[in-house]
Amino acid sequence: MLSKMDGSLELKNLSAEDLPFLLEVRNSESTRKWLENKKLFSLEQCSEWFEKFQPQWKIILIDKIPVGYLRIHDNQGSSIWIGCDVHPNFRRRGYAERAYKEQIKILFDTGYNLVYLRVDENNEAAISLYKKLGFKEEFRENNLITMMKSKTRQECEDSVRKFAEYISNNLSGGDLLYPGVAGDCPGGEYAPMFPKFNIKTFDIDACWHPDIIGDITKTDFEDESWDVIVCVQTLEHIPNLFDVSPETARILKKGGYLIIDSPWMYPYHGEPQFGDYWRLTKDAFKVLFEKEYDLVMFDDGENNKSALLRKK
Repeated sequence: MLSKMDGSLELKNLSAEDLPFLLEVRNSESTRKWLENKKLFSLEQCSEWFEKFQPQWKIILIDKIPVGYLRIHDNQGSSIWIGCDVHPNFRRRGYAERAYKEQIKILFDTGYNLVYLRVDENNEAAISLYKKLGFKEEFRENNLITMMKSKTRQECEDSVRKFAEYISNNLSGGDLLYPGVAGDCPGGEYAPMFPKFNIKTFDIDACWHPDIIGDITKTDFEDESWDVIVCVQTLEHIPNLFDVSPETARILKKGGYLIIDSPWMYPYHGEPQFGDYWRLTKDAFKVLFEKEYDLVMFDDGENNKSALLRKK
């Protein structure tokens, strides 16, 4: 019996021999209730679909045992649509999360920049997973939420994970401030990377339900209040950019760390609640932060620029 998260993962190209398993998963009531098309399909209909379209779907194998499948639809460009259905007997074991992570990495490595999916607005478990994976809501229509993850966000995630490991090796814990949680899962998207820290979320807009409401360029915190500040996917939305470094340095303890980033190759994404003002180079980070901070690491990504800084 497979247990949660156990086993080696393999994503195998869908073949005609896999269609009976695919139908067993797809036609189950617990799967169909969340699909746009809730019709039951026969093996004959499924075979005709497979022969006509030759879909680039994947069977999810755990230790060679099929547990589900990935739906992949090429949008004939730099974007692609993806979805996942897991057999009822193998749910709640982390297999969908593992399969998504692996397939998204493959898609980004092969040149796609944007990955989309749609989810029923009442499917809270799926929505929570997609937010955990870094997907952001784009819009809602007919009870469906369209969500998107970009290669830019993946580069950011990879940098934060690396920086978090460095910080954890140098600090035994402490207080961490997490500004800019708009649209994140509760507690902040990258909070699980900092298990040793007491984390408080922070945002200027109460609609995102942060622990603390405020402006990161003029906070009410006392001097040297925090050990770490994680301010990612936020800098481009701050109009008074030159106030970020002195204020974060004021509220950080001496030797404390700031993780901060800015998209580079990314479309305009202003919202009614906030604008989209900046794209920053490595030189710009130096101009903005060198007075108050020492540079520990810098990831000069193709799509995202991320810095780990230590307060002087």
